[in-house]
Amino acid sequence: QARQSFPMTYAPNGYVDIVRTQLIKNNILHGDNVYGFLTKIVYDIDTDEDFNLIEYYLKKNPELSARLFEWFMENKNAFITGATGSIGFEISKSLIELGCNVFLTGRDADALDKNVEYLKKIGKGSAFGRTCDLSNSENIYQIISFAKEKLGQFNILINAAGIYTQKQLFELKDSEITEFFSVNVIAPFILTKEITKDM
Repeated sequence: QARQSFPMTYAPNGYVDIVRTQLIKNNILHGDNVYGFLTKIVYDIDTDEDFNLIEYYLKKNPELSARLFEWFMENKNAFITGATGSIGFEISKSLIELGCNVFLTGRDADALDKNVEYLKKIGKGSAFGRTCDLSNSENIYQIISFAKEKLGQFNILINAAGIYTQKQLFELKDSEITEFFSVNVIAPFILTKEITKDM
């Protein structure tokens, strides 16, 4: 069934499409209507009020909202930088537990291999990883190409990599300043530019 059109101003439109798509599989959705599993009444989603009503019922049912989120995340591909650090790795764990496939990058090869193997054991999705020096733009393009060979198009990008120093500004060498900007600013821009091309 073709989806009904929604006002383009609604960012959560895809959320209702998830309801529509996933509930069709369970014969809960009939044509272009959301059946009483959500609202106890059959509703066409044609107006702002209809959309707001469905959103209201989803908010009242956290269990359904959580299930829909899991359905949405299943088999999505995520590219995660800084995956040998605590933040990147914790995000990786959450994503793979939801059913995402993850591609990890980091500088520490041993820690990266260990994290990939761990994720393969705990998650529903697949896990791959490769080291990358994000201060080198050529390396960034190479890792993106390699990651796409492994997983194809990416749906999620997590820029968790970052470096910092406790030195005073006047103590920094020019090379250190360049590295900070390369990893913390330029790399996320390149990654976002390249990976979101397919989104």
